[in-house]
Amino acid sequence: MNKHSLKVVICLFCIILVLLAAPKFSPQLILTRLPNTTQLTDSLLPFATTAPSLVVETVTIEHDEDEDGLPDLEDMVQGARIYINTKPRYKDAYYDGGYPPPEEGVCTDVIWQAFQAAGY
Repeated sequence: MNKHSLKVVICLFCIILVLLAAPKFSPQLILTRLPNTTQLTDSLLPFATTAPSLVVETVTIEHDEDEDGLPDLEDMVQGARIYINTKPRYKDAYYDGGYPPPEEGVCTDVIWQAFQAAGY
């Protein structure tokens, strides 16, 4: 028997062994042999720490440039979100007049769209 034939026989033998052993190692059997993770978690609780809470102050400005009843900061957030939801394709380009076509965008579009929505 040459080396190539021996390699083929060994590979076939290994495949047959795996196929015969597979039913003995079902996922259910493997899971029953794993440690109970809730016990592991409970044992680590004394070492657990919690992240410090973070309080962010809400800034309010009552100015309403476009006089639509919404303060400018709320107008800007809404305008930015509306623009982002149009999912423009961003291009690295410059446009005459500064404004790209509606389906395209450039790096500062979210900002100017937000300001425009507030009436600036």
